Amino acid sequence: MQKKWKAKAHVILVLVVVSSLMAGLAGAAMAQTTLVWWTHQRHDMDFMQELVKEFNDTNTYGIKIEYNIMAENYRQNLELAFQSRQAPDIFSVASDTRYLADRNMALPLNTYLNEDMQVRFAGLLEVDHINSYNGHLYSLPNVGNPYRLIYNKDLFAKAGITSPPTNLEEMVEYAKQITSAAKNEQAYGFALNLKAPQSALNRSFDQVAMMSNLFPYDFATGRYDFERIRPIILSFKQLVVDGSTFPGIESLDIDPMRAQFAQGKIGMYMSADWEIGVYANQFTTDVNWAAAPIPTVTGSELGRSNINGAGKWLAISTQSKHPDLAWKVMEWFHRNEVLVKYHELGLGMSVVPSVLEIANDSSRQGSEFFKVDPTAEFVWPFAPHQIGLAIEGRTYYDVIAAVMFGAMDLDRGIQDLNRRYNDALDRAVSRGTIERIIIEDFDPANL
Repeated sequence: MQKKWKAKAHVILVLVVVSSLMAGLAGAAMAQTTLVWWTHQRHDMDFMQELVKEFNDTNTYGIKIEYNIMAENYRQNLELAFQSRQAPDIFSVASDTRYLADRNMALPLNTYLNEDMQVRFAGLLEVDHINSYNGHLYSLPNVGNPYRLIYNKDLFAKAGITSPPTNLEEMVEYAKQITSAAKNEQAYGFALNLKAPQSALNRSFDQVAMMSNLFPYDFATGRYDFERIRPIILSFKQLVVDGSTFPGIESLDIDPMRAQFAQGKIGMYMSADWEIGVYANQFTTDVNWAAAPIPTVTGSELGRSNINGAGKWLAISTQSKHPDLAWKVMEWFHRNEVLVKYHELGLGMSVVPSVLEIANDSSRQGSEFFKVDPTAEFVWPFAPHQIGLAIEGRTYYDVIAAVMFGAMDLDRGIQDLNRRYNDALDRAVSRGTIERIIIEDFDPANL
């Protein structure tokens, strides 16, 4: 009897030990490290959320990605998160890399790069101020964003207009004609998301200036000359004077503007290829829309069109407690398999050589209008105000908006901008906080 009891006790003990071990193994298998990812991109939401789910379900590193989309006030929220030590582990790059480096926000990636990545990304790993700064790499390439004039073909036809404008005079006139022809539908010729002047005018005004060789920073001299942009300001102001702009554009945000375009209430606006995904997923529309090259002042293209952000996508936070795991995420999402799908779905125009070699053209509506033309489009160099030049008072985007609505005199505004921007640059250069960017024989038609 005693022997039987001892045998049973031994069996029970073994079962307890095995059960404990199994529970421990299960606990280890269940243990996860959550990595927080912030993005300012909403146009690729469906695709990215599917990928995040796939990664969470299949990765063998015990990583769970918490994916957060915040398209509005992204840069401010990101900076506040760093200041309060609550930064995400991974974040999309929405600024130049000097901005990130100076604030110790992004982790250098140089030591993580493997030979395969160096080959696949070719010469896109050292795009100064885009993904690298001072010899350090902070982000990896995915797509570049070509800018276009986006227009409603139905409203154009209603106004008797057969083709998109090639110069600003035509743009102003066509906007006026559309507004008149579509007044019963309460549609208007032109729109800007001027709730955020920098966002609105960077994607429109600056692009016109670049293609017209009228950008306010003169790279050949290293000085600001805002007299150059006078004809562009006058054209944009005329849109308001004529009543050709969507009502309330001074407080209109980007998504409400897109929603109005999707409803057929806006004839034209300027933006980049991310709008393809917007109208396929976020604001689905029956509007017969198309896109055309950005109009120039005279109709002649005296400068190359700018490709925004070619060379950057994601960064790893310096505050991440798990940078090695964050790199595993970076590796997974930068596979050719992912980048090819991103391109083919029309979520962005890839600039990665290894992707372009094998990817098909996107079949998504609108993608055909955003194909990058390497003879006409390139990455513009950054001007000082785009890489951290501290300006006292209103930015030139704010001044342009004020002049458009009659809240500031144009001559006084130009004089004030020339003084403040050049004084700020002189001070920054003397202090060593900014370099005076001079490119001898600068020719925007041959960047």
